[in-house]
Amino acid sequence: MKSIYLDCFSGISGNMFLGALLAAGLPFSKLEQELQKLNLGQYKLVCEKVNKAGIGALYFDVEQPHHHHEHRHLADIVGIINSSRLSDAVKGKAVGVFTELAQAEAKVHGSTIDEVHFHEVGAIDTIIDVVGVLWGLEYLEIEKVYCGRVVTGSGYVECAHGTMPVPAPATAELLQGLPQEKGRIEKELTTPTGAVLLKYLAEYSPEIPLTVERIVYGAGKMDLNIPNVLRVYFGEVREQEGELYEVATNLDDESGEIVAFVCQQLLTAGAKDVWTEPIYMKKGRPAVKLCYLCDKSLLHQLNCYVLENTRALGVRFHSVERQVLPRKIVLQNTPFGTVHVKVGTCPSGKTKSAPEYEDIQKLAKEKGLSVREIYDSI
Repeated sequence: MKSIYLDCFSGISGNMFLGALLAAGLPFSKLEQELQKLNLGQYKLVCEKVNKAGIGALYFDVEQPHHHHEHRHLADIVGIINSSRLSDAVKGKAVGVFTELAQAEAKVHGSTIDEVHFHEVGAIDTIIDVVGVLWGLEYLEIEKVYCGRVVTGSGYVECAHGTMPVPAPATAELLQGLPQEKGRIEKELTTPTGAVLLKYLAEYSPEIPLTVERIVYGAGKMDLNIPNVLRVYFGEVREQEGELYEVATNLDDESGEIVAFVCQQLLTAGAKDVWTEPIYMKKGRPAVKLCYLCDKSLLHQLNCYVLENTRALGVRFHSVERQVLPRKIVLQNTPFGTVHVKVGTCPSGKTKSAPEYEDIQKLAKEKGLSVREIYDSI
């Protein structure tokens, strides 16, 4: 399983993360083409090799003709994302990232996610950083993201809300649950964008849990007496099953739209599988049983999400065992284009494969064919 480990010894920001992905082989020209699908107006992307206190790194940034930040609400950003021509998978994850950010901002400012008025994080460069990282991980076929202890920096930082302590309140909120330290630099080393990407994508590991094949560095904006870089290890990790739990809750007064959204969010948050079952409850009322499978480490987090975002008053769960086949994702050329194919190896050595639905759906739309026609041809 292709994985990365984020070594945040000098913090993390969105552009540092994206710079590291570019250093790892993400094509800059393809990134430019993908980001144009957002229709964000005029801007210039910067991608250059730099040296930070003795370490060669790749620096990514966004330059705008007018140096002002747009003030947007969550609905504005969601509208930009959903009206773009990005893949549904990237759209869903991007909305999830900004929703997490809005929840953190709302909590620290005593507001609601709909009322939150984004300042710095509503700017074009932040939207590009988030979407670029999500698309880059997909392009490089990264299936798992790990991180170590996060260095936040210390001191104070000037922002739209005034002078704030480092880490900024939203950053501190997002980093809850991750081991962190201030370090010895009185600067903002970890930004809200970097923090929300860690919260949404990464699992903490005190050690590097993969066989390292490559190490790259994404550069930050500052010149410090330590290298202002994000070190990223690329490699393979053999998927190991921890203790698994199967969770279920009955919903008899929830809309289908809410159920579908919660299912998607559970998957992006790390659930191994999510499904629903039609059921009948007492007095013959039709209802839906929402079920998901997850690691023990995510049980509390996912259960809390369901209890806060549905009408459920409780969930039930039990530990389960399962047997899985070794599997990998490969690229396959077809008469219609390139698709990602999941290949599993049976105990006998035989293989079974299935193309990824998102790729098939995209090709079907582009070629004016049905999904079944694409499936059958592959």
